[in-house]
Amino acid sequence: ATVYTVPTLRVLTTRSFANGIGKNIQAAFEKQHNCLVEYVYLNGVQHLLLHIQHAQSPGDLVAGLAYEAVANQELPAFFTFHQIATQKFSGALTSWQNKKLLPFAYNKLTFIYDNHKIKQPIDSLEDFLQSEEKVIIMDPRTSNPGLGLLLWMKSVYGEKSAVFWKRLRRKLLTVTRSWSDAYALFLNGEAPFVLGYTTSPAYHRLKENTSHIQACHFKEGHYLQFYVAAILKNSSQLLLAKKYLEYILKNSS
Repeated sequence: ATVYTVPTLRVLTTRSFANGIGKNIQAAFEKQHNCLVEYVYLNGVQHLLLHIQHAQSPGDLVAGLAYEAVANQELPAFFTFHQIATQKFSGALTSWQNKKLLPFAYNKLTFIYDNHKIKQPIDSLEDFLQSEEKVIIMDPRTSNPGLGLLLWMKSVYGEKSAVFWKRLRRKLLTVTRSWSDAYALFLNGEAPFVLGYTTSPAYHRLKENTSHIQACHFKEGHYLQFYVAAILKNSSQLLLAKKYLEYILKNSS
């Protein structure tokens, strides 16, 4: 008898994508396209990029990396053109020239705090630096928001960004490999501040009906970080990979 096997789509990604957006859409995509989606997440962004460059982890597409992480690498030869329109982000992104990297979600970085511990809202980076409370951040070599923080501070302070890092050092509780590790420590009460996203308070209100998790809103502004996906040139599931990109573009924000 002939044994029929469904195609498997291998997505190289980060742990936060696999357990977040990826997990939310996996079952529905598998049912719609009669396939299996396998998430392969490695230990950090740079590790993932090295695997792509050295073909150590074959896959069909990459998803969940910040644009900055991929744009600064010599990766174009490893991706193929996706030919998918990106008008969805016309309000946040005026021009997107890259035809291999598909933006599918974005968020603004900020510092999240627990208002049970921080009683007065902090509305500027200067006020944040002057406060005595500890903060948890992420390693820019292994974390999308960690990399975003580097670029955010460079955009605010320019050549004087080293001064920011020197002042921040005394506030650091720890630097973690991933956002999920940092946020778990924060929720466990290890520190009253953590690097995160402006949407985190809304998540806690919707999922937990709690309002003590708040986001800092700085007068200096916040860094807008786009997350991208791309089809690997040597994918054995090129058509299915494109359908997956279209699906996450439609079902993410």
